[in-house]
Amino acid sequence: MSELIEKQLGRPLNPELGPYFRNYTIAIGLYFFARASLFVWMAYRLTLDQVLFIRGTVLPLTIIPLILGEMAVRHFTYGRKRFRQLLKGEPEQG
Repeated sequence: MSELIEKQLGRPLNPELGPYFRNYTIAIGLYFFARASLFVWMAYRLTLDQVLFIRGTVLPLTIIPLILGEMAVRHFTYGRKRFRQLLKGEPEQG
């Protein structure tokens, strides 16, 4: 993910943000792995009606904790303004 952001910004990413984006990428990968595992489990254990109901109603709601968790981690790790400053490449204001 860091490479995509660097390409979009057109400059190297602040080294302080590297671990954040690495962990974010790992968290997203684990989320989708767990979701795929759940699909496989549902395929063998539930009827088609049950799978379609769960897939259409419950599973779209599972991304909300992922997004809220990311926002909380970013807020408690960097703070609101500091993350934007690091992303923009602005110097730290004392």
